[in-house]
Amino acid sequence: MENKTELDTLIDELKKFNTRENHMELNRHQIGGNHYKVMKIEPVTFIIENDIPFVEGNIIKYVCRWKSKGGVEDLKKARHYIDMLIKYNTQAEDNDGSSYKYC
Repeated sequence: MENKTELDTLIDELKKFNTRENHMELNRHQIGGNHYKVMKIEPVTFIIENDIPFVEGNIIKYVCRWKSKGGVEDLKKARHYIDMLIKYNTQAEDNDGSSYKYC
């Protein structure tokens, strides 16, 4: 058995915590409105359950909440992240020929 670092131990502990039940419990205590509580699945739960990277997660978050929170401003934020994702992946394809990169 290999020696675990302090970081490895912390990661293991976080994985134990990273369950659907824990996310649902934490989501019951939403701070700053109720725009996510009306959804059957809150974006953060969907994002974490599907291991969606940060940029894609923000796109989902802003598109899901635009009507009940930020209006067109949230759509602009989603578009900003979509543009960022397109630019990053276009540059990655140009540089090394590989397909999709996560950011």
